Amino acid sequence: MAGKVGARVSMTGIRDPIVWNGDGQYLLGLPKAERFYPSWQQGNIQVSAGFSHLVNQRFGFAVALTQVVKLPARLGGQWDLAGVSVSTLGKGEFFILFEDDYVRLSVETKLYPINQPGIIGLVYRHRFDLSKKRPQGG
Repeated sequence: MAGKVGARVSMTGIRDPIVWNGDGQYLLGLPKAERFYPSWQQGNIQVSAGFSHLVNQRFGFAVALTQVVKLPARLGGQWDLAGVSVSTLGKGEFFILFEDDYVRLSVETKLYPINQPGIIGLVYRHRFDLSKKRPQGG
């Protein structure tokens, strides 16, 4: 199994009620032993940007775009230029906040190349407060 190393930079800005975010990362694949020669993944570059907007105390939405460039693998000392791929992802989500609960519905799809399958997600989160004192039986 080949590993990866890389660097990531993230930024967040808040202009109430909007939260902006940006992210950039570069992942470099470590050399991997193949059957006849070693391969080496030159890396993946990913840049994303988005924002979240809280409409009121309970409802909000978020939109994000991600650009991914996969660089070609180096096989036996040669670069396979046909291995370069570019894709653009779009994500939209709607969320509802409660005091101890959170519900999020999201849709993520490839915008380029088109006609790719999308992902629909539903997340429910509940915060349990375990710090409350329980009555002692006696």
